[in-house]
Amino acid sequence: MVKQAPPTLDQGPHQNGHVPVNGDDRGANGTSHANGVVNGDEVTNQPSRGLRGLAEDAILHPHTPAYNATLKVVLFAILTSIVILALETIHPLNEDHHEIFHGVDMVLLTVFTAEYLLNIWVAPNRRAYVLSLWGIVDFLAMAPA
Repeated sequence: MVKQAPPTLDQGPHQNGHVPVNGDDRGANGTSHANGVVNGDEVTNQPSRGLRGLAEDAILHPHTPAYNATLKVVLFAILTSIVILALETIHPLNEDHHEIFHGVDMVLLTVFTAEYLLNIWVAPNRRAYVLSLWGIVDFLAMAPA
């Protein structure tokens, strides 16, 4: 059996968006991950691929800590946005705390914009993402601001 060298990043991702690991396209359980082999819910450690690798983990790979952190931040931002929107409808409260509401709105806009741009950056097919249902929903989340 001839041992193949691992592919380099310049070989690019496969159609499904991931880079093959260990010279073949399968991990221990038939799946692969951009930064290692998925074995159940655990990803073995491989050398980091830098900022893009971290962004891919945060957006595309649900079994990674970066994805879990991104999910928590986005869910918190969505819930906070709903609460702020409801509180802004109470006129005395809005008049007294308008600057605070505006500041929170700007932070939320930054979070939603960063998540949208990260999704575009790491999407295997950027045009398909932008025109997909979730791409449009993400865009509309920031458009009113």
